[in-house]
Amino acid sequence: MVKRFEIKQEVKILAQLNKILSEERDILTEEEILRRDYFVTDPTQVLGIMGKTKEGKLILRRFIDGENIKEEPTLNYEDNLKDGLGVLISCEYLNHAVNILNVSGESIKITSVKDFPITLENEHFKIVIAPRVGQD
Repeated sequence: MVKRFEIKQEVKILAQLNKILSEERDILTEEEILRRDYFVTDPTQVLGIMGKTKEGKLILRRFIDGENIKEEPTLNYEDNLKDGLGVLISCEYLNHAVNILNVSGESIKITSVKDFPITLENEHFKIVIAPRVGQD
């Protein structure tokens, strides 16, 4: 039997996911979901979420529609460290990401370099947020 989140925890995660991802689609079987890694993107493709554990993958299943499923991006932060650490991102997307990770785990790892997507992750999810373009 596949381990799931506790009911209250799952409801909170789903509430946050519903704020940024499209409505439920559920087009892949449970076996297909667990067999591979994938990113589910929001409609603007600014934010992508990957389930890292069985629980994380299964809770994202309902948001897959074929259009918003992507391969994990290749982000080489080490090569870009010389440019600095500052990145401008949307507070709205950052807030949603932190809320999802906060409900599903105890700590958050944040990786960022200048003008590069920021990565936030815990044991269940990996979230990538694209940087804002310009000075807004």
